[in-house]
Amino acid sequence: MLTAVVTAAVLRGSKVAAIAGTWLGNPLTTLPLTALNFHVGQTLLGRTWTAPPSELYTVDGFLQLGGAAIGAYLAGCLTTGLVGGLASYLLGIPIAAFLQERASNPRNKKRVK
Repeated sequence: MLTAVVTAAVLRGSKVAAIAGTWLGNPLTTLPLTALNFHVGQTLLGRTWTAPPSELYTVDGFLQLGGAAIGAYLAGCLTTGLVGGLASYLLGIPIAAFLQERASNPRNKKRVK
């Protein structure tokens, strides 16, 4: 996380986005998010959810499961991504408006000598 923040600072990027990216894209969260996406896809496609087969423990094994498993995973990714993106957007708009209003308020501006 420190590397991400330093890199964002050097590149004048968003430090908050860098932190969020490290929290969501690390080895500890990848497996649960993958399982969630696969489960959501299975549910949307009307398939029964069973314990993941041992083939899911490797990428090659996952690819050997074929289009059904990959289709369920991609459907889940699309759905969770759309829901998460929409929720972030709907929460972010009022927060951004509040921050812009606060920044434009003359009482919050520093005096220039």
